[in-house]
Amino acid sequence: MAKRILLIIGTIFLLLFLIGSSFAGGYYFAKKTFKGTIPPFKGKPVSLDLVQEVIATIRHSYVEKVPEEKLILGAAKGVVEALNDPYSHYLSKTHYKYFQEETTGYFFGIGIQIGIKDHHVTVISPIEGTPADRAGIKAGDIILKVDGKSVAKLPLDSVVSMIRGEEGTFVTLDISRVGRKEPLTFKVKRAKIELPNVSSKMLDKDLGYVRIHTFSQETGQRLRDGVAKLIGEGAKGIILDLRNNPGGLLEEAVEVASVFIDKGVIVRVKSRSGKEEIYEAVSGIHGMEKPFDVPLVILINKGSASASEIVAGAVQDLKRGILVGEKTFGKGSVQNMVPLTNGAGLVLTTARYYTPNGKQIHGKGLKPDYLVKGGEELMGKKDKQLEKAKEVIKSLIRTSKKKG
Repeated sequence: MAKRILLIIGTIFLLLFLIGSSFAGGYYFAKKTFKGTIPPFKGKPVSLDLVQEVIATIRHSYVEKVPEEKLILGAAKGVVEALNDPYSHYLSKTHYKYFQEETTGYFFGIGIQIGIKDHHVTVISPIEGTPADRAGIKAGDIILKVDGKSVAKLPLDSVVSMIRGEEGTFVTLDISRVGRKEPLTFKVKRAKIELPNVSSKMLDKDLGYVRIHTFSQETGQRLRDGVAKLIGEGAKGIILDLRNNPGGLLEEAVEVASVFIDKGVIVRVKSRSGKEEIYEAVSGIHGMEKPFDVPLVILINKGSASASEIVAGAVQDLKRGILVGEKTFGKGSVQNMVPLTNGAGLVLTTARYYTPNGKQIHGKGLKPDYLVKGGEELMGKKDKQLEKAKEVIKSLIRTSKKKG
């Protein structure tokens, strides 16, 4: 039985949380099981005969002896690669095992999320406070080499395996960055990385700030509790920071949006058949009588993807809040994880999702209401995006008071 997941983004979009594991963290199982059966193969027998013929020829004539199992596994992997879809992938037994272990909530690695973008291994975002973040690796960086070896023609899972490793060991990344002529080299020490979820604080006497790092289990509940606490402390408006958030569980995205949205469509999911599955706001979420109706501003950037884009898209379409920052990543596809009989796993794109008004996110991203370039805060300078968000939310609070 396959389970639906919303690939956080990445490559297999496996937003591979190079938190040290093979697909460290890019996956989160959704709360419901994908219902369906695998149909029987209906192709002409000659199709499979061709594969058998190639394998037989290699076994007989190749210059070196190759284990038959290796050839068969290579054929299976090649079938998926023929889709030319960076979000569909065959996971070996080892990688599938890593994935299962990663549901524990911590990993060993350097703390970056990577994916394939424009045919390059690209850093989606560093996880705040991790070795990669402290070293200065940024969203949008292109990984050229790992420990001196080029990754240009390597599959993503191989790159992940090269970066992950034991706690306390080092890995060296050669990186290309926009605006720099020469590659940058980072030697980063691997560590135990615990995935953050929701953090909150008061910025001013009447302004609350909440940051969602990933959409994992209980994110909706933790957001609700965080916002309730801030309002109890006097917050009249909320800034929700989704920058560098790679996404996560589809259901949690719906719950997060429902903390602020009373009713209506949150996201539309369409499969190949054209069938549309609609996810609406969840009423009475986590014991709430009604959603919080305080003014809302959401911070987004090019590292905001997947579930982050679902929330931002719903808020924008339903005119529930204002988006500030940069255009989002553009990850709008849904994947299923299918465990295979040999212990391996298959990640397969099965649908695309759209905003309530039907806007396509995949490959396009979302445009903010206020475009503000960011990144200065990483160099110790003022966070211009946050400052703009504060300006906008204060204006909304003043308008709200006049109406009240």
